[in-house]
Amino acid sequence: MMMKIADAWRTIDAKVEFAGASESFAEGAADTAIEAAQRALGVELPPEFVASYRVHDGQQTGVEFLFGPYRLWCLEEVVENHRALLASGCDSGEQLVGFADNGGNSTVAIRLAEGEDYGAVIELMEDGEEPLADSMRAFLSSLAERLETGELLWSTDAGGFETLADREEAEKYAAQQAAWETARAGPTAASIRELPPGTETELTGTRYGAVERDIVRFATFDGRVKLRGSLKGAGFNQPIRVRIRVGPRPKFGLGSPVYEILSWEPIEPE
Repeated sequence: MMMKIADAWRTIDAKVEFAGASESFAEGAADTAIEAAQRALGVELPPEFVASYRVHDGQQTGVEFLFGPYRLWCLEEVVENHRALLASGCDSGEQLVGFADNGGNSTVAIRLAEGEDYGAVIELMEDGEEPLADSMRAFLSSLAERLETGELLWSTDAGGFETLADREEAEKYAAQQAAWETARAGPTAASIRELPPGTETELTGTRYGAVERDIVRFATFDGRVKLRGSLKGAGFNQPIRVRIRVGPRPKFGLGSPVYEILSWEPIEPE
């Protein structure tokens, strides 16, 4: 069920206060400020948009992304950024008014063109636009629900709320980096070059390139070696630990020996 503007903001405010940033959102805009903004913009803003700004006129300070994953602009920024949009020659500039951003190249805007999508909220990106909600009320209601259900989570590192999908992706990346750090600390190609034939040892690194017959190319952090056997199931750029046996040296001492694969396992972050 869609929340009223005031109810949605109460939920958002509660989450922001929980995050310890309750002073970030400004007080609501006065009617005189809203009227001045509409004159400067040369448009009449949708009633739900106005109702939202009567609750909070943007964020006071800092660049924390407390409006979900966005930073809410004050009316002065709305006017200033709209003028910049018009000056840029954007074809749809007169039909849109931005009111938030993600700190990068995306702006959240409300559509002003008369028609079925009047008042719709969209995200403007360098390569196009994406609809976010049919109205400001629907946008705020969805945002409040996502905060309430935990789909949006507070991140101290990000300085704001982030989506659950973004957090999971960040955690996956951190785990991969930790695995690589573990791999870097393991035995390398240089450490096995002088070992006598028949010696069993370990290598850490990743497979690369195509398999030639039963020869697998393997990259460590200080070089590359050839392994005989199978690393089936090991992905490219996946850090793994391989148990090997040193093969006989080539005749006349030219080149490196081929190392026999005994077993392998993925490297898990410690």
